[in-house]
Amino acid sequence: MVIWLLGMSGVGKTTIGTMLEEYIAARGAACYRVDGDEIRDFFDRDLGYSLEDRAQNMKRLMLGAYLLSKNEIVTIVCAVTPVETWRVTAREKISDYFEIYLKREIDKLRKNDIKGIYASHIGKTQIAGIDFPFDEPLHSDLTLDTGIMTEQETFAEVKLFVDKLIEKRYWQVYYRRNPLPAEPSQFSSFALNYIDTNYRSTHDNISLVELGCGNGRDSIYFACNHMYVTGIDQVSEEISFLNDKYGGIYPNLEFTVGDFTASLTTEQHDGEYDVIYSRFTWHSITESAEERLLSLIECSLKPDGLLFIEARSINDNLFEQGTIISKNERITDHYRRFMDLELFLPKLNKHKLRVLEQTESTGLAVCGNEDPVIIRLVITKEI
Repeated sequence: MVIWLLGMSGVGKTTIGTMLEEYIAARGAACYRVDGDEIRDFFDRDLGYSLEDRAQNMKRLMLGAYLLSKNEIVTIVCAVTPVETWRVTAREKISDYFEIYLKREIDKLRKNDIKGIYASHIGKTQIAGIDFPFDEPLHSDLTLDTGIMTEQETFAEVKLFVDKLIEKRYWQVYYRRNPLPAEPSQFSSFALNYIDTNYRSTHDNISLVELGCGNGRDSIYFACNHMYVTGIDQVSEEISFLNDKYGGIYPNLEFTVGDFTASLTTEQHDGEYDVIYSRFTWHSITESAEERLLSLIECSLKPDGLLFIEARSINDNLFEQGTIISKNERITDHYRRFMDLELFLPKLNKHKLRVLEQTESTGLAVCGNEDPVIIRLVITKEI
């Protein structure tokens, strides 16, 4: 993976890049930050700052980033990168290339010229945006205005963006190795039994959406038990595989690529759901994403519909392991935000949601020798 930080001189690329490198390393991932001037120093500064020399240095940067990324090192590039065609080439040459544009008005850069870049180099060194154009990026994955954001605010947005990329990458690798659905989970059996006992007799054509369906095992199980099922997941390769393999078998089953904290509307389903189901995905989202999701659920769940949640508790042994990100956030092999019922349950009231059943225990999600402490919730939307 390559995170390419670009923008005019003085916008904060190196500062943010250094903070990001330290953060990713703290997560336990192999990471390296490549700076344009570092490449120049290695080659005894045989290139200047003309547009032609910058183009040559850009090729060296691209090659270095490509080789590091190819060897599973998260690579952060900090470089002005003023020409759009160079950015397009980088995206074409490097898989898992992500572009972050740090922007600031030239007048603000000159006024806050702490390093003296503009004052001491005008007329001596060619500067992007003054001596030659700085092309406004057309395809950046994230754009942040450092002229109106503090350093900490900027880094917080970059961190959130990169966290999502790293988490997605983890699951891409996982499902590449485990593409085929396994046996349905204990939780899906519990949920189906609850639906059959308490809901199905008074509701026809039950629709269910699974938040983070993974390799589809529970979605397929629900579809086999006469529900109209939508499985949402961010790993596009796995979703394509599932649609190719099962799309023609189950007409009542749809797999779609998406961020379930952003939208629950799909091509085949744009109304309310009878059931919303989350197994081991609620603890994969940040607190701000949780608030978005609860608002979505309030709008997307039918009155008296059911929300099933199964997530790791703060009382699970895994909570004591890994890198501490915040009070409830940890990173072991991947990110988790462990659930604290005292903090979570009051949030439900704001969204017209009420708990019908709650359990916190071991024995609910046994896998091999692992028996985590799990919180299991059945929730309904008030009529």
